Amino acid sequence: MSAIEEGLRRFQADLDREVEGGARPARRLGARLTDARNLRAALDRVLKAPGARTPGTDGVTGLDLARSADPWLAELRRDMERGAYRPSLVRWVHIPKPGEAGAGPGRRIGILTLRDRVVQAALKQLLEPVLEPRFAPCSFGFRPGRSVGAALWNAVGLLSGAYSATGSAAVAVRADIADCFANVDLSILERALAGPVEDDSFVRLLFDLLGAWAESRGWPWNRRLCGLVQGSPLSPLLCNFYLTPVDCALEKLAVETGGDLRALRYADDFLLVASGRRRTSAGPTALRKAVAELSLRLREGKLKVFVVDGGVEWLGVSLRRRAGLGSGRGRFGYFVPEAKVLDLLRRVGELTAAPGLRPEQLTLRPERWLDGLNEQLLAWRQAYGRADNAAEVFRELDAAAAEGVAKLLGRSTGRPASQVEAEQWVRLPRGFGTWRVGDTRLVVLSSLATRGQEVPVRPPSWRRVASAVENQAAAAAAPGEWTVWPGAGGSKSAN
Repeated sequence: MSAIEEGLRRFQADLDREVEGGARPARRLGARLTDARNLRAALDRVLKAPGARTPGTDGVTGLDLARSADPWLAELRRDMERGAYRPSLVRWVHIPKPGEAGAGPGRRIGILTLRDRVVQAALKQLLEPVLEPRFAPCSFGFRPGRSVGAALWNAVGLLSGAYSATGSAAVAVRADIADCFANVDLSILERALAGPVEDDSFVRLLFDLLGAWAESRGWPWNRRLCGLVQGSPLSPLLCNFYLTPVDCALEKLAVETGGDLRALRYADDFLLVASGRRRTSAGPTALRKAVAELSLRLREGKLKVFVVDGGVEWLGVSLRRRAGLGSGRGRFGYFVPEAKVLDLLRRVGELTAAPGLRPEQLTLRPERWLDGLNEQLLAWRQAYGRADNAAEVFRELDAAAAEGVAKLLGRSTGRPASQVEAEQWVRLPRGFGTWRVGDTRLVVLSSLATRGQEVPVRPPSWRRVASAVENQAAAAAAPGEWTVWPGAGGSKSAN
């Protein structure tokens, strides 16, 4: 861990101890916002993100700060301390969904300026220890220590009946929220934040930022500011907090049904699992009601009921029953379908596209692209490493990544392919090979061993700081793996 990340972890651990795991509200957040550890870590994270190469409305990218990061950050800190900081306009980009061929509206992504991204990252780093303890166990998206892989593994457990007294599930419901980010009501969000945050100046700065990019909705006598920017560092955290009442309503329903109906959420995608159709009908009803109370609505065209034995589609994969021994009714697993694999390959192509196909790239820097590609490949390993067809998927991704990087290296050096291969192709154990740029090697997913049977849900990093007596329990747990199942507290798994 870098010194910058270690400083942030200790900074967040201090805040976590102050709020006592969510038992007390946070105060003096505004004074902590410009702490050097917080701002330096925010800048470091923004510059390491693949989006650092994409400019906002001011045209500045991470490459422009290569030699001037310190004075740039010092100026931003001075502006924030004297109240002179103001957010810039957002550059909006419409990205069609895969397979739509431009026919649909797709996603509306907001590209913030680098300056605004750093401020939002700093705000997020402060709010994470404050809000994280208030989230429900059934929520998995965009939370430290949680992931797509953990959500899918929990879905496998629920469908298999591992956490139900009535045995395996019979029916599942998949649902999502229509235009969730765009319809977050900022007045509801502000009222909700009044509980965990008691700092007027901090809240005012936060909602000045959010209001600058929000849209006015409703009738003239009942105007509401709505919308979080999809593409900002802060929006996923705030959206998770906004949807926490929905999680709580579903967890309450799980208790009322004796665990016969349980739910998982990843971002705005829900999976409800029940022992029978009678139980299932209660799930969408409770979900619609809880969502409506937040001025949101379900995407009714996407709400789908599955008979579990026929397989369940969620988060882009197919959850299906494996053949059992003797009874023919085995535990569930999941399979990455061809359409999803094509999406992943398309993303590899985007990450390794030549400069002429990526106009936002000002300079061809293969080592930077390799870092971003490796980060994405490792995220896919975590998400799909337990898939029944993981080996086949990873072979295709490895081949596409190697081919794309080969073209990038040829383009950046202007040397013949044979010379590039002789100088930058390295052999790995067990017959694998990969490309090397400087000290960075392209990840080869097929060469990485799959870890244990379970996908862990680990405590946030600030909970694992081993510097004080009160953190001895967290320090002892740090090498271990934690699993948190829906509707239950955390329990340490066998190691």
